[in-house]
Amino acid sequence: HPIYFTDRRGKSIWTARSDGTGQRLTHRLIETDNSTVVIADYIWVDSELQLIYWTERRELDTRSANLKYLDDVATVLLVPLTSFNGRQIVIDTGRGGWIYWTDVRQGRMMQARLDGSDIKIFWPASATIVPLMVEPVSGDMIALSTPQYPPSSVSVIRRNLATGKISNLLVINTYLADRREWPTSALLDPRYSSSSNTSCFWLGAQRQYRNNYNNNNPIPFIGTACTGDTRITS
Repeated sequence: HPIYFTDRRGKSIWTARSDGTGQRLTHRLIETDNSTVVIADYIWVDSELQLIYWTERRELDTRSANLKYLDDVATVLLVPLTSFNGRQIVIDTGRGGWIYWTDVRQGRMMQARLDGSDIKIFWPASATIVPLMVEPVSGDMIALSTPQYPPSSVSVIRRNLATGKISNLLVINTYLADRREWPTSALLDPRYSSSSNTSCFWLGAQRQYRNNYNNNNPIPFIGTACTGDTRITS
């Protein structure tokens, strides 16, 4: 299963195997107008449809392009949103086609059609809720819940589409003996069935050592955790 990531400047999108090997350029971001600066902030890949979606950092809109063509011209899907202050987007191409994003200032998850219509609150919450994925069959939302910063714990939670019931899939305690570690993003490991009792995740995380807590530049790393774990395995 490949993973996708942007370069440090957000100018291009790359792919690699889950073990970090086989890195290659997947897409050079091409503007839809004559502007020369393109900055991808957060990306979402639909590998089945061979489409990639990203938020444009300057214009605050969402764009898509075909992964098959290196310089495919982007299509603007979502008009600029004044409420966009998010850390992640999720695209659900089923159930009529929706985009989900976090309004960090209000601590809630928003939802809209891919053409920018029907904008509404999907998940009001007291904690910051970051969408991770929509399960293809059930339509349940998997999200990351962070109560405060720096967090004492971070949870991966599920919101049932039909009932709205919320359940914890994973709770990570961030403070360890000599450091703190907390996830900022998560991807469900497809090798584990969503119907099983165990869910495992690849986690994008940050680490700070005790003698460096006042440093605003934590160390990024990728780790894993499964149901029942309270720490990240790096």
